[in-house]
Amino acid sequence: MEACVLLGDVVGSQDLSNRAAFGTALETACRSVDETFADAVLAPATPLKGVDEVGVVLDDWREVYDVVRRFYEAVHPVRVRFAAVAGDIDVGVGSGRVPAMDGPAFHRADALLASVADEDLLFDLAVSESTLDRAIADEVNLLLRWRAGLTERQAEYVRAYERRGTQAAAAADLGVTQQAVSNELRDVGWPFVDRIERRLERTLEEYADAT
Repeated sequence: MEACVLLGDVVGSQDLSNRAAFGTALETACRSVDETFADAVLAPATPLKGVDEVGVVLDDWREVYDVVRRFYEAVHPVRVRFAAVAGDIDVGVGSGRVPAMDGPAFHRADALLASVADEDLLFDLAVSESTLDRAIADEVNLLLRWRAGLTERQAEYVRAYERRGTQAAAAADLGVTQQAVSNELRDVGWPFVDRIERRLERTLEEYADAT
């Protein structure tokens, strides 16, 4: 079966002050991914090795950045390194469970994830082994670094805006003025980041159509 294997490694998981609380946050993130991307999920997002790793199998790798972003929103400020590989799964296909699956795509994802850690990156992608894989991965790395650098307050404002779609609705959820939301988004450079994410979405679509 051809699919996209997305594996994540929680940065500094051994040093988390409250692993139980983080485990709850990670499980919540997994449920959010499964619900939001139900049409694309072949094997539900699952914590692996306690709270040290996470994995999910998608039928469409074009969704990979949105899935990674959802994890980042849910577990902020903890960072997670990710590796996404489009390839073959030939073990445990009918199980619908990440821990029961295996195959070339999983082996490649494991190796790629180790490389991500060695190079102190947050993401890498292997679709067709082209230079475009690296270019997309570099763009995602910069976006994830931006998200990881947000303060708790900044992340809360960004999440509210992304969730509700307008500054007024986000302000209502947060119990602040629309101007406060506008100021916070401007201060973190959100309009620019939003444009880059939309451009990335188009790039992924066009790349998928070409491969």
